[in-house]
Amino acid sequence: MANWDPLSCLDEQPTPLSLRRIIKELTEFSVQPPAGIFIAPVEADITRVHVLMLGAPGSPYEGGFFQFFVKFPSNYPLSPPRVRFLTTDEGRVRFHPHLYECGKVCLTTLGTRGGLCDWSPAQSLSSTLVSIQALVSDYVLDSANIQYETIRVAVCDQVDAALREDAMCPPAIRQIILQSFLESYSKYEGAVKARLHMFKILKDVLFAPGGSKIAEYEKLLTRLESLKDKVQMKREAEAAAEI
Repeated sequence: MANWDPLSCLDEQPTPLSLRRIIKELTEFSVQPPAGIFIAPVEADITRVHVLMLGAPGSPYEGGFFQFFVKFPSNYPLSPPRVRFLTTDEGRVRFHPHLYECGKVCLTTLGTRGGLCDWSPAQSLSSTLVSIQALVSDYVLDSANIQYETIRVAVCDQVDAALREDAMCPPAIRQIILQSFLESYSKYEGAVKARLHMFKILKDVLFAPGGSKIAEYEKLLTRLESLKDKVQMKREAEAAAEI
């Protein structure tokens, strides 16, 4: 397993100095979290942290739920945190040149880009996550496909995992995903319907090939509608249980 991968050092124990620094950073993060970034430290081991980032408004990633897993090394902050990108459709989707299908996050801050590392102990988990967040904010190459995969993988797959209570999606993260999904649903639906309408025009008026794309977007729209119903039913059941 590669040395960038947090899964390769899960059992590393922090030094007392490292643990104090980690506690300090997690506390500061909870008081002043960066916009669109949420964390859920593992209760039994706070050196392991689940991270959720929301795709930036106005970008092809808008509304996406991008999950990461972070492990602080034993000598933190002398070495940078180790980070794995989880939202890859099991290694089939690459959302950005610096977010690999294998989960590697390619940044000089992490020492994972071309052998270069500009990490310093003055940096923090918060500053690192903000740097990563920039990757799912402004990448526009093949933006239409990125938007499609964002809704398919970073929205639908993540909502489905939250509904299934997947182990890699902690309760705190699940609640954010499900609530944000309902709040942003009209945007997801609007984006899919707009693309579907465009491909139908290309096919019917300009006689351009687009049958496969129409089928893909129709399937995606049906999935969105089904997930919305499931999330609403779950919320209604939870509300009824509290009465």
